Amino acid sequence: MNILEQIDQASFESVVVSRNALSADAGHHVCTEVADLDEIEIEDPFWRDEGMTLWAWSSPVSSPALLAWDWVASESGVVARRTAAFCYSNIELLGPDGLPLDFPMHALMFSTVIHALPWQAQVQREIARIRTPHR
Repeated sequence: MNILEQIDQASFESVVVSRNALSADAGHHVCTEVADLDEIEIEDPFWRDEGMTLWAWSSPVSSPALLAWDWVASESGVVARRTAAFCYSNIELLGPDGLPLDFPMHALMFSTVIHALPWQAQVQREIARIRTPHR
């Protein structure tokens, strides 16, 4: 099952959490997908690879909270989010008043969490695993 299928399946049970519940320390890497070289659609020659990574937060009372985003990587190993304001998730964040946050606040909170995760290293390891010739 690919990352988007995992998110789609989990979205039937949206996870509602307070905005402070998604700490980078509690998140764990689930998987990273690297696009096949013949499927890469990057128009900027600086970027060599692209794909998606998925992280999760476990909960004793609900399905795991899932957060995934697209990334691009350069020949020199620089890894960046493809679109800073967009990610895939089954998470609905609540503000201090208990009401759902609007899209700009969701984007800001998710970006803050993603920035604190060690996701670039996970992506670089997966690129190396996929692109290194096996003998």
